[in-house]
Amino acid sequence: MALPTSGTLSHSAIQNEFGGSNPISMTEYYGADHYNGLPSSGTITANDFFGKSRRTAKITCGRSSDSIYRYGYSITGGSSYFEPETGESQVAFGSITRNTNILSSVQALSAVVMEPYGGNDSHLVIAQLSNINGNWSNCYFKNYQGTVKSVNRAASDGFIQLSRTSNAYGWKWQTQSDVQIICDWLKDGYDNNRPIYILVT
Repeated sequence: MALPTSGTLSHSAIQNEFGGSNPISMTEYYGADHYNGLPSSGTITANDFFGKSRRTAKITCGRSSDSIYRYGYSITGGSSYFEPETGESQVAFGSITRNTNILSSVQALSAVVMEPYGGNDSHLVIAQLSNINGNWSNCYFKNYQGTVKSVNRAASDGFIQLSRTSNAYGWKWQTQSDVQIICDWLKDGYDNNRPIYILVT
């Protein structure tokens, strides 16, 4: 749950949101919210944390080792094609600044990938190391220019255990209006070394 956008913020409220050690030091939270922005150096105060959330991350996009490439981020064994394909690889690709405490406090985010299908179209797959279909509603994607697109969990086109994984489950989108744009961003992120930022609510 994001911190309030106004009022008074205590150090303990910031620690409850982002974790950390005692005694609390503001500098341990440099860059803790990649989506909304927190200072990564210099002066940082409680006022910088209004509206900030731990459920954010920066994705550095990679490319899979599949015979048909996927783009984005995946841990080893954390994703596969939503519909089984020959030549699939379970090798990790891309990276993320945080993959815990995003979908929920217990579900590790194992992949955010685009996978091509049917010519120029693509699927978006978000995967986790859990079979729980819940605990989040929307995932917002922001590109390097600050443009925002999103997908809604309840409006996904399916939630299944991904093939050739032991415990990775994924949602797929292919029909929502923003999906093709997000997929293009993930491929462009790899092609041109541009970050993608995500916020989950």
